[in-house]
This record gives sequence, structure tokens and C-alpha cells, in this order.
Amino acid sequence: MSPSYPLLPVVDYTIQRKEASKKSWQTLATVSETSLSMSDLVLNTAYVFRITARNKEGESEPYISEDPIIAGRRITPPSAPLNFNAIDITSKSVTLQWSPPSSTGGTELTGYIIEKQYGNSKKWSKVVTLDPGHLQYCVENLKEKSELYFRIYAENSIGLSTAAGTSIISLKTHATVPSPPTDPLEIRSLGPNSIIVEWGVPETDGGAPLEGYKIAIRDTKKTMWMEVGQVSAEVQKLTIKDLQENHEYLVRIFARNEVGLSEPLESDEPF
Repeated sequence: MSPSYPLLPVVDYTIQRKEASKKSWQTLATVSETSLSMSDLVLNTAYVFRITARNKEGESEPYISEDPIIAGRRITPPSAPLNFNAIDITSKSVTLQWSPPSSTGGTELTGYIIEKQYGNSKKWSKVVTLDPGHLQYCVENLKEKSELYFRIYAENSIGLSTAAGTSIISLKTHATVPSPPTDPLEIRSLGPNSIIVEWGVPETDGGAPLEGYKIAIRDTKKTMWMEVGQVSAEVQKLTIKDLQENHEYLVRIFARNEVGLSEPLESDEPF
């Protein structure tokens, strides 16, 4: 068991300040109380304070205020974020967008908090806490065919703003798989054992954002299709390697969204 030591009383505190834009500290006072009044601050000037405690064993590490304090300006919670609305709605997700509040409360924002409430519930639940640089967020994995509300708070070191909220949002219920990728389906040889395949985007995403494409090939001497790769929705090409020399193949391209895979775009002739 480690030895215990009695807590020594604090003898006094030393308070220093500096203008936020300067480097030199000015000692204001050494006091035994835990408060100090001052009246010589310059209006609208930002100050940083540091305080050191001392007992009979010596001085502590200083405490330094996290945010500058601006003389004559009372720090308050921020105002609510502006222009909070849904910019994209699918069967299982909602993308929200907003603008910064008109007032940060006299100090920097620390972030945003988003909450949701299903239309058949009175309970709000937290979705996410975001850094102040975020002005858009996609809420995923929502219940299909549901109606819900969202609200958002801005936050600073003092506290939360009032909430900005959406009107009721109905998730789309008609999402289907995408239409097939479109012609031309171009196949170019890169050598005896590899090719590059390119295709066009589907005519419709099925009511839900495209997530990517799946590519499969089949040796004409066999009956089974083999997946050879997947790419993101922004990419419409794939290099296929390790093909057997002097074999002929067919290729299929599928588009994918959150509902599933489209019908394939398929090569007409073996390559």
C-alpha cells in the first residue's frame, strides 16, 4: 500500500493576463481569494488569463483560459444554425444541410449536434456530434417508409443554441434497383492476359443513389459467371487481369444501389 500524504492548503493565487495578440504576460495580483475584479481593460480587446496556485511546497502548473475573453462582450450560447433542411431523401437515408449561426455567442463554435425523432414517437435521439467545419451530413440506416423530424443545435464553450428543425420528412418508398449500365460496352486488349472494360452510367438510379458497379466474366467453355471486381459509382471502367491465353470470355456489368443489383449490361460477342 502506497503512503498517503496530507493535502496542503493553498496559500495564495497569482493572476496574470496578456492581450491575445501579444506574447508578454502582466502580473495583476497575488490574492488568497478565488476571485479578482479589474477595471482597466480596454473595450473590445481580447485577453488571455493564467492563474498559478501556491502552497508551502511550491507553485502549481498554471491554468490558462481556453478562449480569449473580450472586454465589454458577454459570452453567450450561439444562435441557432440557419437554413437547416434536407437536400436529398432516399428510402433509408436523409442528407441534411445548414449554414453557420448568425451569432457564435462571442466565442468560437465547438460543434453541431443533430437529433432525430420518428413521427410516431415523442422521443428525440442523438444522431451525431460534428466539428464546426461540417455543414452537411447524411443520416443513414433509417427505417424504410417512415416519417421523421430532425433538429440541430450549435454549441460553444458556454452551451447549446436553441434548435433549428425540419418539417416532417417522408422517406421515399418507391426505390428500386437501378436500370442497367448503358452502352457502349467497350473492351480493349492490354496484352494476351488482360483487358480494360468501360461502360456508361445507368439511365436511372432507381430512386436511391448509385453505390457502385459489379463486374463478372464467363469463359465460353464454362457455365459459371465469376466476379472479377467492383468499383465505386464514380468509376466506369475496370482492368481485368490473369485471363487465360486463347480463351474466349463474355462480360457482364451490374449497377448497384441500396436496394440491390440491376439487370446486367452484357457483351454481345466473346472477346
